[in-house]
Amino acid sequence: MAVALAALAAGCKAHSPLPDDGEGDGVAPVHLRAGAARVVITPEIRDTWQDVNGDGVYEPELGDKAVDANGDGKIDFTFLAGYGSPRPATGVADDLLASALVLESGGRRYALVGVDIMGLPYHDIRPVMETARRSLGIAGMVVCASHSHASPDAFGLWGLSSTRSGRDDRYVERVRSGILEALTRACDDLAPAEYQAWQTNDPNGIVDGRQPVVVDDALTLLHVATHGGGRTIATLVNWSNHMDLMGEASTLVSSDIAHTIRKGLEEGVTLPDGEKFAGLGGVAIFTAGSIGGQIEPQPGSSWRTETSDQPSRDGDRETRRMGYDVAAACHRLMRSGRRWSGGNEVLWRSREFPIEITNARFVAAQKAGVLPTFDQPGALVSTVSALRLGPLELVAVPGEIYPELVIGGIESPAGADFPGEPVETPPIKAMMSGPVKVVLGLANDEIGYVIPRTQWDEQPPFTYGQSEAPYGEINSLGPHAAAAIHREVKAALRDLHARDP
Repeated sequence: MAVALAALAAGCKAHSPLPDDGEGDGVAPVHLRAGAARVVITPEIRDTWQDVNGDGVYEPELGDKAVDANGDGKIDFTFLAGYGSPRPATGVADDLLASALVLESGGRRYALVGVDIMGLPYHDIRPVMETARRSLGIAGMVVCASHSHASPDAFGLWGLSSTRSGRDDRYVERVRSGILEALTRACDDLAPAEYQAWQTNDPNGIVDGRQPVVVDDALTLLHVATHGGGRTIATLVNWSNHMDLMGEASTLVSSDIAHTIRKGLEEGVTLPDGEKFAGLGGVAIFTAGSIGGQIEPQPGSSWRTETSDQPSRDGDRETRRMGYDVAAACHRLMRSGRRWSGGNEVLWRSREFPIEITNARFVAAQKAGVLPTFDQPGALVSTVSALRLGPLELVAVPGEIYPELVIGGIESPAGADFPGEPVETPPIKAMMSGPVKVVLGLANDEIGYVIPRTQWDEQPPFTYGQSEAPYGEINSLGPHAAAAIHREVKAALRDLHARDP
């Protein structure tokens, strides 16, 4: 791998400095350069299977048959992540991508990367960050997983059984190499740049399936173009929703809704009612927001140009329709919404910290060799980051964070396991400054659901009059994760704001 990384880094060329932009009134101006690139990371489907009842679950005891497609005498499945059953992939609906935006400010480089994958653990991302720092001079980096439920299992939790890992280390290495290649190409593309940002609130297309119902409905765009308003370098979109509209019966690899969000931004959208938007070109990058608490796509929402009372069973068609509608909403926002710009200095802070693991399922999976060894006894190390670019302030957090932790609305319902006053206060966006506030979820780590402590509910009686425990805790590190992340975000923002000009 070191030889390959050296070859990638060798392609990162030097560039001449920007012309003076007049910023600063007596202070040396800060110039911005930017570059973007994407790399296809779609897995090779070596072997497949026959799903006799079409439910997406591999059940040989019911007649499902494995197919040795490459004829090597063994079955090499590509297991898809998400849901609770083994789902070997049978084909590809659309490509998975690693897409990178590199910003250079004041001689230092920072990167925002979107990856079409359920999530990557920090121990897989950290070596990529270290290599990018050494070889490409990238001082700060966020890798944000889209959380596609039609992407390969990068953890091991979705194999043939609870004791058999579904992770393919060769594929994870391909993803990591793809991220580094995208970063290297983005460095090669560095050019004098300017940016604009937009943000609006619209709950269309989003539903919260767990009480209390709280949705972070912010739709945020960062458009970066060459200096003087020339070609588009990148358009980064942040939207809080699960990428799982393909459905659990689908066995096709896909980036889900993100595919046509990006395609609609880059190539344009023509809606069935005749409304048209020209493509922006460049590299569109999708990033997830706060998707915990069962934040899900809502087919039939008012964004939909074609509606139906019931979601279509054709998940591929459904994801494309909703993705194009979200892309159209982005175009409308850029056309008529308030835009923000100004200030080229990038400020950055990040912190590493341990998070206690009390989830018995995760502990058992680690002991069985399905999950990797924890960084510390009973804990793993994760990270948070904070970035400021002019009017834009961005916080990157691990896992699927509940919206209540981001925008407020934490409750302490009767029946919860830890009654009392909420401990993760104030909400993250209330601690942020600037007019455009963005929280990236699944950033540099996937640790499962990040649940407010006073809403933790594993033991009866259950909250909100429910007869059984709500979904979420089974895929969370434990009830103390949210407080640890909130504490570290608060510290990172305090350090970031102390450096504000």
